Amino acid sequence: MKTVLVLTDFSKKAEHAAEMAIKIAVAANAKIQLHSTFHAPQVFPSDAGATPFFEDYTAEEETVNDKLKEFEERLKEKFGNETLPRITCTSAPGNLADTIENLDPWLMVMGGKSRVSALSEFVFGSNTSAVMDKASCPVLIVPEKAQLDPFKKIVFASALSPAEKGAMSFVEEFGSILNAQITVLHVTDKQTEEENPDEQSIYYNGVVSGNKPAVQYTDVRGTDIAEAINDYARHEAIDLIAIAHAKRSFFGQLFHKSVGKNMVNYQDLPVLILHKR
Repeated sequence: MKTVLVLTDFSKKAEHAAEMAIKIAVAANAKIQLHSTFHAPQVFPSDAGATPFFEDYTAEEETVNDKLKEFEERLKEKFGNETLPRITCTSAPGNLADTIENLDPWLMVMGGKSRVSALSEFVFGSNTSAVMDKASCPVLIVPEKAQLDPFKKIVFASALSPAEKGAMSFVEEFGSILNAQITVLHVTDKQTEEENPDEQSIYYNGVVSGNKPAVQYTDVRGTDIAEAINDYARHEAIDLIAIAHAKRSFFGQLFHKSVGKNMVNYQDLPVLILHKR
């Protein structure tokens, strides 16, 4: 059975993301794993050169586990009589990014702030980026004001790279589960990139699965990639942006022209971050 891992700090934005995760888990016939962390106090011996050790953190662990159960009950109360997936709770000492390194869910979900876009938070937000670097699965960032309606229109922002094959495969699976329309969007810089009429067929043959009619393709011209993605999402009423990455620095470079007011302003749109393979 698939597992949807929900990272929570018990905030309102985390609760909102968990609600989104439950809807996805129901559609995917998956279970939910609520995961949080707690501080493990370190004790440094008088000898400054000695290795620090951890005090007993039973109390901290119990506090977080109690909060997880309360969090679970709030979610169940919100959904009332609706059919819910199986929910489990886990916790670990340390920071969130480090504790997920050995976890291998089908999908990871976390909340994002709506005062910046989810895409901007991925590129420049330290917490999100740290989690993404350690995650072994796709990560869905859900802004706190994102609509909880089912995803019906997904855009996959593509560099037309063969390395996107694994990411595209997940997007196709995800779209199929949610009965969503998928569009591959390629943004080209008209100042630096020559038009290649064979790009679409090359991408379809090398990356997209055999179910090609379910995936549309379009390209747009623009010198600001993030702004072009934003404009397309707004004009086409997109519900979810999916992007593939190798390292955070890749997208830091990709969106370097979009810092400040030109950064993606579509603040309430979830973003699905996938690994390049």
